[in-house]
Amino acid sequence: MMARQAAKDASGFVEPPFLHDEGELDEELPIGPGGQRVSRTGYIRNSNPRSGNDNPEQTVGLNFKSDQYGNSVPPDVQGAIGPTQFLSVGNRGLITFGKTTGTADGALNVTLNTFFSSVNAGQSTFDPIARYDRISQRWIVTAEDGLTPNHIFIAVSNTSTITSVSAWTFYSFDISLVTPAGNSTCFADYPTTAVDANALIIGTNNFCPSTYANSAVYVVRKSAILSGGPIVVTAFRNVGQVTPRGVDSWDPDPSGTAPSYFISAITTTSLRLRRISDPAGTPTLSGGLDVTIPTIASPIALEHSGNNHPGGSFNGKVDASDTRFMPMLKRGDVLWAAHGCGVNSSGVASAADRDAVRWYQISNLSTTPTLTQSGTIFDAAATNPKSYTYGTVAVTGQGHAVFGFSVISAATFNSGGYTARLVNDAAGSTQTPQVYVNGVGSYNAFDLGTSRAQRWGDYSQTMVDPSDDMTVWTAQEFTAVANTAGSSNAQWGIQVAQLKAPPPATPSLATPSEIPLGRPSVNVTITGTVVSGSGFFEPGTGFSNHVSASVTGGVTVNSVTYVDPTHVTLNISTVGATTGSKNVTITNPDGQSATGTGLFDSPLPIQLASFSGRFINATDVRLDWMTMSEINNYGFEVQKQADQTGEFHSIVGSFVPGHGTTNEPHSYSYTDAPVQTPLPNYRLKQMDLDGSTNYSDPISLQLATGVESKTVPAEFSLAQNYPNPFNPSTAIVYGLPVASDVKLTVFNTLGQRVASLVNERQEAGFHTAVFDNESLSSGVYYYTIDAGQFRASKKLLLLR
Repeated sequence: MMARQAAKDASGFVEPPFLHDEGELDEELPIGPGGQRVSRTGYIRNSNPRSGNDNPEQTVGLNFKSDQYGNSVPPDVQGAIGPTQFLSVGNRGLITFGKTTGTADGALNVTLNTFFSSVNAGQSTFDPIARYDRISQRWIVTAEDGLTPNHIFIAVSNTSTITSVSAWTFYSFDISLVTPAGNSTCFADYPTTAVDANALIIGTNNFCPSTYANSAVYVVRKSAILSGGPIVVTAFRNVGQVTPRGVDSWDPDPSGTAPSYFISAITTTSLRLRRISDPAGTPTLSGGLDVTIPTIASPIALEHSGNNHPGGSFNGKVDASDTRFMPMLKRGDVLWAAHGCGVNSSGVASAADRDAVRWYQISNLSTTPTLTQSGTIFDAAATNPKSYTYGTVAVTGQGHAVFGFSVISAATFNSGGYTARLVNDAAGSTQTPQVYVNGVGSYNAFDLGTSRAQRWGDYSQTMVDPSDDMTVWTAQEFTAVANTAGSSNAQWGIQVAQLKAPPPATPSLATPSEIPLGRPSVNVTITGTVVSGSGFFEPGTGFSNHVSASVTGGVTVNSVTYVDPTHVTLNISTVGATTGSKNVTITNPDGQSATGTGLFDSPLPIQLASFSGRFINATDVRLDWMTMSEINNYGFEVQKQADQTGEFHSIVGSFVPGHGTTNEPHSYSYTDAPVQTPLPNYRLKQMDLDGSTNYSDPISLQLATGVESKTVPAEFSLAQNYPNPFNPSTAIVYGLPVASDVKLTVFNTLGQRVASLVNERQEAGFHTAVFDNESLSSGVYYYTIDAGQFRASKKLLLLR
């Protein structure tokens, strides 16, 4: 540690302060040309068009306190999210919580010293880092002791579910003995562990023995610690400026040859990336890969509400660290990174009077790293501005970036906050920062009144849920217990927030819009409307949660295929479904849903306008039927019921081909010679191209009169007009099961009657009315039938 202040004293354990004066170390990396424009976000004066958004697209779900203490600083805020648990990690210890409840699940609640007791030889253990490795589906925790030279400890869980301390495998290595050996008089401070497909990358600041001398990076072969050891570590010593930090990555690498990365240095205008080749074998280190960045300045110590202002050069202010990077993430060939900096009310590095979070998106890591965009999260208030510090970034599978940080100001108590940028937001922009946990009062802790600022941090953590690749979790420090008046007994807390992604796009269109009943497998594309960043999402293989769908009216969803954020394809079955319009609900992997109403209809495969029978001579019966529309209609068979009480059977040779899919009326007929008495009932068996079948209502004949008696529907009905849209005329078919007084009327959208088509008593049967009105203009109209107690309306469209 920086001044070797790693021992417990009478007032508690205090980690040493950060090295704030980095000017002497910045000379290793050449100064870039500068002048690159940086976008800024703030609450007030700001060119970012999204800065006025006080209703963020990411919303807070679970929000719980994972730890609290007052006799040691800083907490070293860490956490990791797994399939079912959240692991809270800090200098106080490790605690597991249920991911769906936010309450401690009892699996693990242990101090760091006890957790690592099998490898720490009784030494005080601190500076923990935690990760859930979604590639191996194992948890990884690292820490260190305070010896000179000291040791790095590594714990690897045996499964994806944490059960107890015994369900871990523990490792340790002496920092001076790792090949190549060195730094034997040094203490390796502030370990910054990152995990990728092939390795753990652990950066340290080396104090030899009590002042900063150099930095090192240790590459731990991941396959070795996942398989029970022995541990294999390679050291790269004297890698550059203070605080090298590795890059986390979940990108799978079956070949085992993908490189690892870390940032070794940062100046006021540039940063330096380093590439580690063959981290799973014999690691080698690249030269500096320099990236020019917009100008930065060091953070300042922060005034906070309720500061007791004791003596000392920092007057009780809160330590905001320096420009070292917080945890970083690589997805594909793109790196996302964030760190603290000092800015003024315009968000630039000049006469800094507040702190901000600077973030970067760097592309082309495998070739020539290039800055794609950057931004500064800051408050532009003229007085009592909020400072954002210890900022970390996570990027979801949807491409949204989410930032977590501490919020500190002279007017508010120390709190935890977040903001985000959606994948399609303007370059460099973010949403308005939000506070998800408010400090409860002033923060004057036991380390108040020393020659340095009060400790805060040293870390924070923001991470993506491995179950759905879209939910983000952040763990930040806040004031959990205020100090009493004139005292320094405040307590810090760690607050964990679940940050939900925008919901699915709102389903607004189904293609096709009609899917007949009886179909076992039909593809329908659902189009969604984007509202405030909403969109469909599917994380792909390797995740437990996936996009799903449901449809009303008895429709079965066989499968869901993600296409893009506004399109999914459903394979559905309408076997056993009911007729009528259907609502479609799409549920994203995080459980959020959106519903579209009346997106498609499930009509019968044919719209049968009429079905009748009549004697054409003494022995023969002619059956006639007409369809108004057909969907995938293969054809018809005529069936008859021999004794009027038994089963229907198809008449041999009675097949009549259909017209496939058509919106035009078609007439059909078949002649039968029913020699038996009494006369049989008849019905139609309709067959689809996919083999599905449907049946019409039966009709019967009377021998005495030789005329049809049941050209009559079983119930009242009103068919959709045909054609529709129409010009100049259209036909409307309706059915009466009994003789009725009928009114068929056409109205405009204002409810005004524009035509009376029928106003008389009519016999039972099917009837057709024609609507033809040359005086009406184009538009939507409604036709309504009143027949006895039956009333129905439908919409028609006139196009001139």
